[in-house]
Amino acid sequence: MTLPVARTESEQSQRLSVHASDPMLLEAERLLEFDRVREMLAGEARFYMSREIVQESRPARRSEDVARLQDETAEGVYLLNSKGDIGLAGMRDPRVPLRRAMLGGVLNGSELLMLCGIFHSMWVARMTVMAVACPRGLAREENVPRLVEMASQVRDLRAVRSEIVAALSDSGDVLDSATPRLGQLRERARAAYQRAMRILERIASRDAFRSVLQSNVIASRNDRLVLEVKSSDRGVLPGIIHDVSSSGQTAFIEPFQVVDATNDWRQSAYEAEKEEERILRKFSRTIATHSEDAMASMQAAANLDAVVARARLSLKIGGIRPRINLGSDSNLQNNLLLIEARHPLLGNDAVPISVRLDEKRRGLVITGPNTGGKTVALKTLGLMALMHQAGIQIPAREASQLPVFDGVYADIGDAQSIDRSVSTFSSHMERVIKIIDRASDQSLVLLDELGTGTDPEEGSALARAILDRLVKDGAWTCITTHHRQVSEFAATHDNLANASVELDPETMLPNYRLIMDLPGQSYAMQVAQRLGLGQDILDHAETMLDPLRSQTESLLKSLQRERDNVREIQELAVRDRASAEKLRNDAEENLAQSEREREKSIEQARDQLKQEAQRIRRQLRRLMREAERDHTWQEARQSAAEVIRNVNSADWLQESGGDRSKPMSAQPKTPTDRPSQFSIGDTVRVESLGLTGEIVEIDRDDRVVILAGTMRFQARPHMMTLVESSAPMTAHDEPQSRSSATPRMSRISDAAGDLDVRGSRVHMVESMIPQFIDRAFMQGLTSVRIIHGEGSGALRHAVRDILSRESHVETFQPAPRNAGGDGVTIAILT
Repeated sequence: MTLPVARTESEQSQRLSVHASDPMLLEAERLLEFDRVREMLAGEARFYMSREIVQESRPARRSEDVARLQDETAEGVYLLNSKGDIGLAGMRDPRVPLRRAMLGGVLNGSELLMLCGIFHSMWVARMTVMAVACPRGLAREENVPRLVEMASQVRDLRAVRSEIVAALSDSGDVLDSATPRLGQLRERARAAYQRAMRILERIASRDAFRSVLQSNVIASRNDRLVLEVKSSDRGVLPGIIHDVSSSGQTAFIEPFQVVDATNDWRQSAYEAEKEEERILRKFSRTIATHSEDAMASMQAAANLDAVVARARLSLKIGGIRPRINLGSDSNLQNNLLLIEARHPLLGNDAVPISVRLDEKRRGLVITGPNTGGKTVALKTLGLMALMHQAGIQIPAREASQLPVFDGVYADIGDAQSIDRSVSTFSSHMERVIKIIDRASDQSLVLLDELGTGTDPEEGSALARAILDRLVKDGAWTCITTHHRQVSEFAATHDNLANASVELDPETMLPNYRLIMDLPGQSYAMQVAQRLGLGQDILDHAETMLDPLRSQTESLLKSLQRERDNVREIQELAVRDRASAEKLRNDAEENLAQSEREREKSIEQARDQLKQEAQRIRRQLRRLMREAERDHTWQEARQSAAEVIRNVNSADWLQESGGDRSKPMSAQPKTPTDRPSQFSIGDTVRVESLGLTGEIVEIDRDDRVVILAGTMRFQARPHMMTLVESSAPMTAHDEPQSRSSATPRMSRISDAAGDLDVRGSRVHMVESMIPQFIDRAFMQGLTSVRIIHGEGSGALRHAVRDILSRESHVETFQPAPRNAGGDGVTIAILT
């Protein structure tokens, strides 16, 4: 069979828009209980607005949209595993007080604190995402780009929050410190209140009034402080009557003596209340001013939390991201492959099932006994597709793969309608007809007990015809049935596959496993026998069966026994493989640990070498200074050469923990590695260059590094001749170039500490000046002069740039005008 050509992008887009709210799709989501999965997802949301997003979400139907949702969820899982949760919280709807503030309303302290809490929570969520994207201030990693894009839309409202929180208590009351005026008014109100209370206490304690008071309790009526006076004696205590008890026995009187103090209290309290209202109104206006930023931030935070909610649920159910085919440019075949998929609503009781279909075989027929798990397998497949396209990772094994469906259609359960006088068969057939009309080559069709509820022969024929029509139209189709003819039809059809569920042969209880490529048994005789049906009736029923059917049942039982044996062998192989994998991982870990310890030892040896080299350098400097002071330059040079020979000895390096396997300039040279006629410290002359200098280094390739004045260069042994005279070089021995076209070499006067680099190139002074500075430092000079001339200024800038990087140079400056001016730079050494 040739599958239909896939629709063009425009045709597919048009179809998706038409069927986006197809009631058949909504009915399928209900039948598959996707609404319960969505409730689970909403339970993982932490933010009020993100719960709304989750509850209103629907599975995407375009490959690029599904890929984007799954990308977001994968980033959310990475975030949770690497940094932890984003900390976003706020289950009260923040939009109501925010909109009231935008309309000019005044928010109370609790509402302001609630908004400030959300501002803080959103900023923490943003910074958590950014911390994953840029760990410890390092360059940004492209591991959560979509979350970074969402988090970056959260605006910085910390200043607004800080101002408000500083003025409110934890319960939302305005603090005395909110403004100086509020503190003064409240203090004045408290003082007036206490003065009024003291006056009333003195009045109540007088002997003349004890007999007329109902009690010595000071009460409050209409924001005035009063005493409870017997109505019959109210003339005894002059004052203002503010209330009378319901029995008429008590009058609540404010004595005249306390009126002024109470007036002061109420006046100050009223002014304090007005100041509080002014503060709350000011903060409400501040919120309104930043309302646009706040709304945008809340929406961004809600989107972010909705993504992380999918990640939380994915981790909770042990989800993985299935592979998908993203179009003609993908090298992944458009297969349906579920490996040990678990129904997400059954929790730990879910038995994993595996389903395998491909472009050629798009139809699956599941057979087997009642209560064996056929419908659960059907629902598991449908839920996996809906969860995947809603951006939720599915509870299955890695390498699972799902196509992206433009619609999931289902007919599951009994849809009989008594009030419409519609039979079970008729109600199912009505729904199947609508599904056939809507399903495309990118749809998933799930039909439970297709062909039941009518004559078995006719029902079987209808089931086969419907199944054939759906797969010819290219729809991915999965049905359950009890009709043996349907499974036989699938066995001979190029585009169909069989699967079965089974009962445990010992207990006759369902094990809910799905077996691919094997039709199921009904187990009717075994179940009837277990339930107690008479053996004579069972024997009589056996004689009525078609002999070919009995042979088929026996063959199926034999196949199932063989399959069980193979499965046991496979399980044993899997366990052995897991054990071997664990041993391999342990060995790799041990190897890695050994490598880390080796690297640590090498690093320690390098530290020791570095410390020894620093000690030797200090010794060389001391020798040079002593030589200059005592005029024993030749002896100093010989001592320095001896030190260098000691450094390069294999014994010293081995004792210091060096690694002779690595080529290093300070690596020891064995007698076979170095030219036998030359040694470090020898004075040699290179005739081809007309230069005489001292050997300071010999590498493994017989290259010799020679120091001639302040110039270092390399030469081969055959180019050199040993200078027998051991007298130190004088200024006249300073190497000069034979070629008049070559720029003249620098001239150095050790006594004056001068270096003349006029005529040199910039790249030449890069090595000359550091050597000159090191030599001057070892000689104990405190300052040197570098003569570069004025010219274009390029050489001057290069010289001073080099000096700025030298550790022995404390500062440098142009020479005085009468000593060379800007053509000379004086460097002060540390």
